[in-house]
Amino acid sequence: MKKVEEICKELSPVGIVVPANYNSPGQLVISGEVVAVEKAMELCKAAGAKLVRKLVVSGAFHSPLMSCAAERLSTALAKADIKSPNVPVLANVNGQPHGDPESIRENLSAQLLSPVRWTDCLHTQNALAPARWFEIGPGNVLAGLLKRTINGASADTIGSAAELESILSGATA
Repeated sequence: MKKVEEICKELSPVGIVVPANYNSPGQLVISGEVVAVEKAMELCKAAGAKLVRKLVVSGAFHSPLMSCAAERLSTALAKADIKSPNVPVLANVNGQPHGDPESIRENLSAQLLSPVRWTDCLHTQNALAPARWFEIGPGNVLAGLLKRTINGASADTIGSAAELESILSGATA
């Protein structure tokens, strides 16, 4: 991780390239301008990265290149009626729980510019001692990241309404 962060800093004269997603120990996604990202990929391979792959995405999310979108989102969020949640919301910008509407607004806007700190979110949630982990939605990518981040943890995946009904009824999924 540190080596990838160093490579991103080293390439600032080439263009914008920054850490975008701290997914699990050993898995870091970068984001930025195409030329700088491609150069960073080359340098990561040369530095011994096990896997370097270009992701097909529609934008340079979680990077300074999203500043215009972050400004527009901030404006929209300022008008939104956000209530204090019944349970704290873990912000992916810092992996910490937040409950007041203003910090939720700030974090939602900041997430467009800041890296996703998924590993930190998992550690924070784990410290709260969840009885059971679930990944809701298609696939099991997050369950895999959980397994690689928290020793002994696993998640049930719920990808359909029938699977949800099975979990809610107490049946084995």
